[in-house]
Amino acid sequence: MAFIRKVYAILAIQLVITASAIFAVQYSESARDYATNSPGLAITCCIVSIATMCMIICCFGRKAPLNYILLLLFTGCEAYMVAGLTAQYDRHTVLMAGTTTALVTVSLTIYAMTTKTDISVFMAAVFVLYLAMMPMMMLSIFCWNIPGMYIFYNVIGLIFYSLYLIIDTIMICKSAEMQKKHGYSMITYDDYIIGALQLYLDIVMIFVYLL
Repeated sequence: MAFIRKVYAILAIQLVITASAIFAVQYSESARDYATNSPGLAITCCIVSIATMCMIICCFGRKAPLNYILLLLFTGCEAYMVAGLTAQYDRHTVLMAGTTTALVTVSLTIYAMTTKTDISVFMAAVFVLYLAMMPMMMLSIFCWNIPGMYIFYNVIGLIFYSLYLIIDTIMICKSAEMQKKHGYSMITYDDYIIGALQLYLDIVMIFVYLL
């Protein structure tokens, strides 16, 4: 239980940072202009985000306080990129996407914590959706003007990351149960930073596809 509280406490801080960045862009014209007219910083944040994520997952996820520093840097970069994306939309659209993301996240989290369905079922569904998304992504490069293609692709992406949120929540909240049942768990007590990172990415991607 202490592990779960730690993961969700870290996740809450990440979401507050991201929401604050979005709020700044939506309610400050100078922040909106800066986010819109600074492609170089956005590219830098993208590179740093990928690099820090790889460092956390592959090397330093269990080494405090370096894992906290890397996660803070990763969250800051992600927050800036997401805020910059929202600068292209009006406040009502962003608010609706944010509210829907919160409702979806809470609903799926409760479901994942209470479901008796084996995690392998959700993994199989994710694999099937992945196989469906890849050809659609390639097709969209040449045929993006097909009516409904953009909406359909975003719906598939939303379902894809919703399933990932369920999977990651199950791995975090039922790690002890999975260890007892399967003899192993992909998330252990020392992986609280990695767990928070996974949940954060799922929620951000759900927000992006809704937006």
